[in-house]
Amino acid sequence: MLIVLLSKIEPGEVKMSQKTVIQIKSNIKHIVNELIFQLRNFYPHIQINDSKKKEFIERFNELIDYWDCVDRRRKEGETISHEEIYSKVFEILGVNYSEEDIKKMIDSMRLSKLIDFDSEEAYLKEYIVFMNNLVEVSFANNNIKDLEEIIYNIEIPQIVSSYQFMCLKADDINSFLFKKPFRFTSRSIPKLTDIYEDLCGYYETFVILIISAYELVYENKPFIKSSFTKLAERKFGEVLKFTEKIPDFEVFRKPYDKTLRNKLVHKDFKIDYNNKTIDFSNRKISFRELLIMTRNLFDAVTSIMYIYNFIVRKKLQVSYYLFKGDIKT
Repeated sequence: MLIVLLSKIEPGEVKMSQKTVIQIKSNIKHIVNELIFQLRNFYPHIQINDSKKKEFIERFNELIDYWDCVDRRRKEGETISHEEIYSKVFEILGVNYSEEDIKKMIDSMRLSKLIDFDSEEAYLKEYIVFMNNLVEVSFANNNIKDLEEIIYNIEIPQIVSSYQFMCLKADDINSFLFKKPFRFTSRSIPKLTDIYEDLCGYYETFVILIISAYELVYENKPFIKSSFTKLAERKFGEVLKFTEKIPDFEVFRKPYDKTLRNKLVHKDFKIDYNNKTIDFSNRKISFRELLIMTRNLFDAVTSIMYIYNFIVRKKLQVSYYLFKGDIKT
């Protein structure tokens, strides 16, 4: 919650009329209720009682009042230190963070930190770099808000379904796929084929999201919900052709095998435990190959969340430098 709020607050650029303050405060209850409703869509186990809801509303109101006060004081020519702003915001949010803590938070989200791991037989580093570049170019082109609208569009069922999968199932799948050592057994292999089949469905939504994001960021093509829907209605082979114009996208194609996906869907394959292979369409892939493909497909599908990470980092950087009176981004 703290990261989200700070990433949206850019003191120094805030200009509020009394009318604006009244309008925002009159909608706070609705905003909080909508936020809780959306959270429950993704995290059904979350319980937020009336007391906690009231606390959220009170904190939001106090935060708006404070930004209104900051705005009025600046209009009167007063200089307000970033230490004062930090202290007051954290006091309102009920947390104990220092300026150094925020710097560490930003640093933990840097690209160099996120790709500092052994990536043997994995493409996750390439996926993360791709997402970082997308966000950097989007900020440079000043269309980051439009990019957020694409990535976090909860009006499109396929996108909502993908994020529900990430929120509800991704942790368990990650634990299963990356446990060491991974043992190929009569229990793990059927589960592995089921996961690969499921991931292929989410991969299709992922590809359309990336096409939409690429066209916005690099081609300045506005996002239209109906265009996403029409693309989703095409055969996926046709959709993949749109990715041929996207540099560095080839690494996202590698773990996806259309023939294998179709055979798994129709249960038209054989598991050969003696030779440790999956046999289909006069082809064989080893259990180990399937594991690597499934791991990479999982990383590809979930890598979309790194866009959120990099957007928040950039906004936190802007907020931090604005706090300090420095307009670096």
